[in-house]
Amino acid sequence: MRNTGFHDGGYQSRRELRRAYEEWLAQMDLDLFVTLSLSENIGVDHARRKLRLWLAFLDSHYLGRSWTQRASTERTRAFIFAESIEANLHYHALMKLPYRGQLQSLAKRSATLERFWCKIDWRGTCHVDWVRDAGAAEYVTKQLVRPGYLEQIILANDFHPDRDRSSDEERGDQEGFSEPIIDLS
Repeated sequence: MRNTGFHDGGYQSRRELRRAYEEWLAQMDLDLFVTLSLSENIGVDHARRKLRLWLAFLDSHYLGRSWTQRASTERTRAFIFAESIEANLHYHALMKLPYRGQLQSLAKRSATLERFWCKIDWRGTCHVDWVRDAGAAEYVTKQLVRPGYLEQIILANDFHPDRDRSSDEERGDQEGFSEPIIDLS
């Protein structure tokens, strides 16, 4: 989902792109809507490191000792979107935990996600709810109409070692992570 050559055609183009992401995410098999806040505005690079660690904690917890050797398809699936980058950085995510996590109640999942987030940012917050409808996809993508937000999208598999072993197209086709097709002409 990295935007390495995307020409920002202005608000209209960003709005169309946001709509495409919204429709694409609404079709994904994701069941958790998560909001993560930070105790201070540490910047997106530092926050990205915290998110990487949080996802690693989750995969380790649900998959056990060899979690780093597991295929991306077995690990936590997450699409994470930054909000209020300059003033009150926080993140919204649509997620699906590994199989063992899917067997748990929402309360148990929520407690686990919050516990690991608090290990990383003890004054931060983690709120977890079900994805009930397409409104969750609309909500997490709302800031994509603003310049600079597209580059801040984080996919859990951005941090997986097998990311380097295949091209973006192959990985997307294999894992259901392929980007939406967007015609901006």
